[in-house]
Amino acid sequence: MKKKYEEIIIQSQEKEIIEIQEFIEHICDKYNIHNYLGLLSVAVIEAVENAIKHGNQLDPKKKVKIKCSKTHEGICIRVEDEGKGFDYRKYNSLSEKTGKGEGIYLMKALSNRLSFLAKGRIVELMFFIDGIESTRTLERASFMQKYFEKQQAHVEKRQRA
Repeated sequence: MKKKYEEIIIQSQEKEIIEIQEFIEHICDKYNIHNYLGLLSVAVIEAVENAIKHGNQLDPKKKVKIKCSKTHEGICIRVEDEGKGFDYRKYNSLSEKTGKGEGIYLMKALSNRLSFLAKGRIVELMFFIDGIESTRTLERASFMQKYFEKQQAHVEKRQRA
């Protein structure tokens, strides 16, 4: 059975971030959404850095799992760490004095929907992307073409009569 998602698992080390950039590039290639590369990269790398530093406390024995799936709305990316979680409600806004919440603020600004699951151990970023369901778009275009061809045939038939 074909998997409905792409996944990468990395160790909790900052040097692993390069793997995430390559993963995002692969996603953009796969779905032909290159104009979203910068947006996805910044938001997802921020989520992964938070998972490595704050979730897994830079423990190289702990893993960070990044899963990407295509939905009818666009691209959904989940970043999961093996930490204890955190109270994400404390970081609803950016603290100008301490800078705390900057990463969450950035992820919220760049994604269309940001969710925290499993007590904050999972960050889910949703990016709405027009035309992501290209097969559906092509099917609709084909249907419309056949429809108009039939309509044209009816018009021509009436004109001959």
